[in-house]
Amino acid sequence: MPFIPAAASCGVLRLKIKSNSECLPIKSHIFDLVLCFDTLEHVDDEKKVIEEINRISTKDAILVISAPIEFGLMFIFKEFFRKLVSSPIYRGSHSVAHRTNRYTLKEILAAGVLGKTDWVKRIPNSHKGYDYRNTLKLLSFSWQLIGELNYPFGFFPGFLSYGCILVLEKL
Repeated sequence: MPFIPAAASCGVLRLKIKSNSECLPIKSHIFDLVLCFDTLEHVDDEKKVIEEINRISTKDAILVISAPIEFGLMFIFKEFFRKLVSSPIYRGSHSVAHRTNRYTLKEILAAGVLGKTDWVKRIPNSHKGYDYRNTLKLLSFSWQLIGELNYPFGFFPGFLSYGCILVLEKL
């Protein structure tokens, strides 16, 4: 596997692995730090990916996840922009599958006003119906949340934020 010699001389090894996140070609229990940025909302089976994260991480590993927040007022703004304000050029930049799996008005109101993402039909490999709170539930058996930061402004609550960064420690 390729690595960067300068990083290796400092005790850091950088690997570039091209693989399906549901079946990683990596030995078990070798990573002290696992980074998962804007990934879980795009996978077919989130449980399998979390199982792989558990398998490759050491006992006291740290897991850092970034994920979109697909509920609350920011979600309504994002959907309003996608549906009403965006130009045909913007709408054309997405795949046909993405354009045909839009939220219904009922789903927008459920997720945006009530924060009820379980009322939204989940579409694998897309943001539709994804809820990072469910990810935290799946992780809670093996990981403990030690930090959470909403962005773009850390002081905003989740329903006013675009996304979040979660830091967890393996139990």
